[in-house]
Amino acid sequence: MSWFLRSHDARKRKSRPSSVRSPRPWDPLRTLAAVKLLLVLAVAGGAGYGWQFSREALRDYARRRAPVAVSAQDVVLADAPGWMNDPLAASIRDLVAAEIHGRPLDAGALGRAVGALRQSPWVELVSKIEQRSLNQVIVHASYRRPVALVEGRDGYHLVDAHGMRLPGLYSASQWRSLRLPLIVGQASAPGPLGKPWPGEDLRAGLALVAQLAPTGLAQHLEAIDVSGRDERGRVQLVLWTGEGRDRRRSAHIVWGLTPHAETPYEPDAGTKINRLAAVLSRRGAQGKIIDISGAAVWQREPVGGDVIRSAEYTEAW
Repeated sequence: MSWFLRSHDARKRKSRPSSVRSPRPWDPLRTLAAVKLLLVLAVAGGAGYGWQFSREALRDYARRRAPVAVSAQDVVLADAPGWMNDPLAASIRDLVAAEIHGRPLDAGALGRAVGALRQSPWVELVSKIEQRSLNQVIVHASYRRPVALVEGRDGYHLVDAHGMRLPGLYSASQWRSLRLPLIVGQASAPGPLGKPWPGEDLRAGLALVAQLAPTGLAQHLEAIDVSGRDERGRVQLVLWTGEGRDRRRSAHIVWGLTPHAETPYEPDAGTKINRLAAVLSRRGAQGKIIDISGAAVWQREPVGGDVIRSAEYTEAW
């Protein structure tokens, strides 16, 4: 009996399910995904290390390399205007080349060049300076164009359309070669280079220069005199032809008030320009004062003594 019981219990124990799980079958897709993930991590890590190594190597190369000399011929003025002559362009290139003497990838040298250009009276605005190669520099800037000469006690000075004083001082024998309008009679002394020349009278003269520029009439004038005033103290512009200050050999043409500041009794600038062209085309105006600022053109002729005070008026046109 005991044997039977033991045998029965043994069979019952063998028939119970085992608590140990059997291993899962191999899944090739999961293995492939894991391999891909490992490859991506390896590539990313290698790329990061490679970039870091390359950057450090490039910096080390830049530190070890001797400074690159940049000459004026390596500087390109990308926005150089047509009026800029060779000596002026060369001086600006020299200014930039003197600052670009650092090592490759040295942004500080470009910054110094920008600062130097901004201090130049010729430069109105610096957009950017870029280094295309180790020894080629491109300058993007706008420049101040000289539009007139202004007579000073020490000679003749260049100014731009806004009255900014530009480098250059010329003698009486030199200024004619520049073929620029001459403004005389302003009350104030010149300001510093690159700063506006103070005075309402000079601004009035420059406004007339801008008005005459498209017509080509300024080349037939000797000077624009801004010293006159009307009864209310406003600038009264007078144009000289011929020999200028020699009243016997030149015509003095009274333009009147500043362009675009005329009174209702004064003709507009277009009418005055037509009158001025007619006066300049006629002979026999030397020694006369011709007023084109009123409703009609009037001519004053000397009868002796001072031509301003001793005059008779006749309507010419």
